[in-house]
Amino acid sequence: MWEQVGEKGVQMVSVKDIGFFAAKALLNPEVYKGKCVGIAGDELNFEEAQRQFKEVIGKDMPQTFCVVGKLLRTAMPDIGAMFRWFEKEGFNVDIEEARREYPGIKDFKTWLREDSGFVEAAKIAQ
Repeated sequence: MWEQVGEKGVQMVSVKDIGFFAAKALLNPEVYKGKCVGIAGDELNFEEAQRQFKEVIGKDMPQTFCVVGKLLRTAMPDIGAMFRWFEKEGFNVDIEEARREYPGIKDFKTWLREDSGFVEAAKIAQ
């Protein structure tokens, strides 16, 4: 489905990084009360992600048939709306600001290496 977004980059964030920002907000409620904080560690379109995946894992990024994504988008209106929003609007997080706030925020390659499980799965598959 990511490929169907086209050339537009999709911003993403690691679950562990969300945890960091959540803990920071919980520990400092006076600073974060009523605030909305955008969090993203990377922004890639499908081709960029595919290239980075191959660099890190040594294999092509797993995909399914395009018809599966199109079917999901049609059968589940919320999914369709979300991907139309990705295609037209998308997130607008200031990634450099997020990095200043938390220098350890993961980009896609770091997430692949450290958290995704794909590296370990590739070792097992050999």
